[in-house]
Amino acid sequence: MYKSPLLHFFLIGLVLYGLVALISETSDRNTLTITLTEAQLKGLRSQYGKRASNAELSASINHLVEQGILYQHGITLGFAQHDPVIINRLLTNMGYLSEDTKSNAIPNDLFEQALSLKMDIYDPVIRRRITQKTRNHLKELSLPTQKPTNQELVAHMQRHANQYTSRERWNFEQVYFDPARHTNTIEQLLKQAKIELDAKPNKIPTGDSSLLPAINKSTTKQKIIELFGTSFARAITTFQAQQWQGPIQSIHGWHFVKVIEHHPAKMHSLDQVYNRAFIGWIEEEKEASYKKQLNALRETYTVYIDDTKTVVANQFTDYWMKKWL
Repeated sequence: MYKSPLLHFFLIGLVLYGLVALISETSDRNTLTITLTEAQLKGLRSQYGKRASNAELSASINHLVEQGILYQHGITLGFAQHDPVIINRLLTNMGYLSEDTKSNAIPNDLFEQALSLKMDIYDPVIRRRITQKTRNHLKELSLPTQKPTNQELVAHMQRHANQYTSRERWNFEQVYFDPARHTNTIEQLLKQAKIELDAKPNKIPTGDSSLLPAINKSTTKQKIIELFGTSFARAITTFQAQQWQGPIQSIHGWHFVKVIEHHPAKMHSLDQVYNRAFIGWIEEEKEASYKKQLNALRETYTVYIDDTKTVVANQFTDYWMKKWL
């Protein structure tokens, strides 16, 4: 016997969630269909406002369909029936609705009742868990069966060069001149320092003490920006090594700078990053295989808008975009 107030509350919740849920399934749990509502699809545009690009809208529709396929495929694989977390959550929810749980109710019966009420469909925690389990399952099926060759690893590194390239770095020395200490004489002071450097290029200028590091080792451009500002970083990247140059301005004041050593960005060799490249290659292969499997599933699922049959999932984005445009 169901407790009427709680049951009504729960059913109202189902209706409300159904209006905003990303995907709602048809009544047949093992069907190769997913059902969207027109309100859900039109709501995608409002998420971006009037400036939504076609690319953004297409990506949102693709994601909507993908989440529905992953969830429905997970249901077909029995993830709801075999996940202790999901089972416990559904039984707990049933405990709020049914007095039978306090007497002689059989857990399996309660679980089946929960499924018949579609509690799993309208529970965002369960939906996320099943969707993620399905995604992980498909990726685990995609594990490569053969060890990659060195050529394959190098090709992977080249495709993702930014992940295997050391960042450009500078070792430099700087002498600081504080405008606050030389309010009326800072311009003349900088000119005099410049004259002395031109006469004796290797002589270190005499500046003001500060908390700024005089010698900066292995410093990236981003770190230079954080310490001294964008204009300073832009200037230092043009300086030749082993020469005092300036004055250049920073967010703190004025400086003379000598680049001691410049290390250009450089692609690592395979020997230097073999393990990282090996793991990266595996993940890349898994992702590529996962996308192939997902695309194959898209060819088997049909999308309904409310009660109207439309097209197979892999054609749905183009189908709906044409209705928008």
